[in-house]
Amino acid sequence: MVVDIIVFVAQLHDRRDVFWIFRGTEMTKTAATTDVVELGDFRSPARVLAGCFLRSRDKWKRKYQDLKSELKRYQVRVHDVTQSRERWREKAEAKERELAALQAELQTLQRLVGSPPSEPQKKGACPRLLAVLEA
Repeated sequence: MVVDIIVFVAQLHDRRDVFWIFRGTEMTKTAATTDVVELGDFRSPARVLAGCFLRSRDKWKRKYQDLKSELKRYQVRVHDVTQSRERWREKAEAKERELAALQAELQTLQRLVGSPPSEPQKKGACPRLLAVLEA
C-alpha cells in the first residue's frame, strides 16, 4: 500500500509566504515529488502552521518508531520460541533413540537368557530393572 508521506521541511530563506512540502512513498532524504504551497492557501499564520507541521511530523515519527520497536519485539519472541522448540525436539528425539536402544538391548538379553519376550510393560517401568528382577 502506497502512503503519501507529507513532511514539512522548512520555510524558504527570503520568502516567508512559501513552504516546501515533500511528498513521497518512502522515508528518504530525497522525495518523489515536491509541491510549493502558498501560505495564502491557509488562513492560519505561518508560525502556527510551522508548529502544527512539526508536531504532526513528530507524532508520525513516534508512531512508526513505536511500531518498529513492537515489530522487533515480536521478531525476537518468534526467534526465541523457535529456538526453544528446536531444543525440545532434539531432547525428545534423543529420548526416543535411547528408548529404542534400551528396547533392543532388552530383546537381546531376553534372547540370550532364553526366556520368551515379556508382555509390554506398564508406563514408567524401567526395562533394565524388570530384567534384573525377573532373572
